Amino acid sequence: REYLQQAIDQWRELDLVEDEIRSRGNLGITYFQESDFASALSTYEDCLSLARAIGDTDLQVRLSLDAAKSAIRIRNADKAR
Repeated sequence: REYLQQAIDQWRELDLVEDEIRSRGNLGITYFQESDFASALSTYEDCLSLARAIGDTDLQVRLSLDAAKSAIRIRNADKAR
């Protein structure tokens, strides 16, 4: 996780939002694989906000699905919709 956070910080400093989103998404995957579904969901939601801000619909779809899977795992049906 430390390396992912470093990458996120570097992308943010360079104002490379799409790369930042992808690194954050990888962090969400890490949380999901560690069964930390609440952190995964929060991370995916942050990514989704950024993807919406730059209008990247492909990332929005992928991140929405990842967020829904995390919400289901924590049994939060409202966020899974």
